[in-house]
Amino acid sequence: MELGVRVRALRKERHLSLEQLAAKSKIALATLSRMENGKGGGTFRTHQRIAEAFDIPITELYRGLQETEQEPVLVEAPEEVETFTYDEKVSATLLTPQVTGKQMLPQLIVIQPRGASSAEQYRRGTERWLFGLE
Repeated sequence: MELGVRVRALRKERHLSLEQLAAKSKIALATLSRMENGKGGGTFRTHQRIAEAFDIPITELYRGLQETEQEPVLVEAPEEVETFTYDEKVSATLLTPQVTGKQMLPQLIVIQPRGASSAEQYRRGTERWLFGLE
């Protein structure tokens, strides 16, 4: 079962319209509709709000969902990687080619001791992920 199918089933069990769930969860009706129709998965925060609207733990929202098994895909690194040097203590290397139009910009940022990155520029609501090695 997919998450959207699960959300629709829970909504129907509780005799809620899509509009009522949107109001109760404070999630845009269009977002809920896309989720239920398998055209969007939402964010973790969206999932939390849906679970709260149904008055269930988030683990219950995920109960019965199947993980889709995907074969791993090996992506060969380009011969030339793009590296940007911001100053003598900070550099960034793009980890994927052709970043234009992608929704994620995977990059390796190396910050030497006493170095600092510049201020991030991103749209409000953008999700970010950071993994520090040291």
